[in-house]
Amino acid sequence: MKLRDLLAGVPLEGGRLNPGLEINTIFTEAGDNLNGTLFVEVPGSQLTAVRALERGAATSIPAGEDPWGTLALRAGNWFCHPGRRMTLVAVAGNGDSDLMAYLLRVMLESMPHTRVGAITPGSVWLRGTELPVSERGSGPLHVQRLLRRMADERCTHVILQLDDRGLERREYAGLRMSVTALTGPARNREKLAGLMNCSDTVVLNLDEKDWEDYGSIIPEHTFTYSENKTCADLTAKNLRLFPGHMEFEAVTVGHVQRIHLPVPGGFSLYHGLCAVSCGLCLGLKWERMARVLRCVRGPRGRLEVLSVSAAYTVVLDRADSPRALEQLLTSVREFTAGRLICVLGCPQEGGAASRAQLGGAAEQLADRIVLTGSGLPGEHCLSAISDVCSGMGAWKRPCTAEPDRRQAIRCALEEAGPGDVIVLTGCMDRPADDRPLSDEREFVRSYVRRHHARREKGVLTGG
Repeated sequence: MKLRDLLAGVPLEGGRLNPGLEINTIFTEAGDNLNGTLFVEVPGSQLTAVRALERGAATSIPAGEDPWGTLALRAGNWFCHPGRRMTLVAVAGNGDSDLMAYLLRVMLESMPHTRVGAITPGSVWLRGTELPVSERGSGPLHVQRLLRRMADERCTHVILQLDDRGLERREYAGLRMSVTALTGPARNREKLAGLMNCSDTVVLNLDEKDWEDYGSIIPEHTFTYSENKTCADLTAKNLRLFPGHMEFEAVTVGHVQRIHLPVPGGFSLYHGLCAVSCGLCLGLKWERMARVLRCVRGPRGRLEVLSVSAAYTVVLDRADSPRALEQLLTSVREFTAGRLICVLGCPQEGGAASRAQLGGAAEQLADRIVLTGSGLPGEHCLSAISDVCSGMGAWKRPCTAEPDRRQAIRCALEEAGPGDVIVLTGCMDRPADDRPLSDEREFVRSYVRRHHARREKGVLTGG
């Protein structure tokens, strides 16, 4: 690509200003061979724009007031703006957006003549297949590269899931969103406002109290949902919660639709409402959305109810932050008839203060706590458990520390009785690596099968 096509209106440094110069790639990090490249300096780069020129870059752009925005515009030019050929949906905010993005992706994939891609902080999905971890980077250059691939695969819709880091790096810059779903206020209000300004429709939860402080930047083109506010565009009525699913009536002007969602917990209602709201904004039909949601399976490792033949319920979730753990235990509490037993995996990543908050949330919401590691036992595991214990105050709840995770799970299963719910949190895996999760599922099912067989044998022999 010619330099003039790639850098329209961008000031350059270094003296190499030949507009007919042929550029063969864009770089943001140090490399062994920078010949023929355009180097864009961004925060965190190990190489400056001047040093890139000295190492052979054809030209470079120094870090300015908006380095990520500059990179996004140049990356859009380089990949010929692939986002313009597809319907883009952004999911952003501080709330747990994995379930909502998953439900929306499943609904879109079920529609005729649609091909769906999804870019999340932990994975990339292309037409129903998860791409290798190496395919997912960060920053607008990586997003544009993935959009180019999805456009070449003839995707019609792409879901872009943005966390705080994605907003900070302006991964949305240069893109026009058909719908932006806000799952909670973000730390960077300015970047969130920038995303809303480049969106045709914004979907938000009226029950989120924190939005009251955002009134000045919320655009007029919004679609709202709520559990009980009739002023919302979409309202949930007659909610019924069960250990493995929920049912509610979705009410809009002139239409009422019964929704059966096979995901437990009252907080999951908002994920379902948000997904349906986005579907309505994208023109999806009520009846088809309801039919798809009735058969959907929740994302693995997110409020996942394991299928076991026992009088208690086992829920698997990756919650490893105080906010996620609080939402998880609050949701599970709503369908717990007996005790709520929490096997809390203490993450070694993050600070001691965050781990202490995990302990405080568990002590406040669980009836029985078993502290364990999120990985292999060791000195770091014991230190993480100690940090979690420091946030549990006067130990008001029965609590056991067991560094070995399998032994901790076995301890909880042995104690569980009819009506109890066991929550396994902080699983020792990354979002894109499901092998440890599969191991825990099989461990629980194997234990229940052995226990059931021993009980039947005891009944038959009169023991």
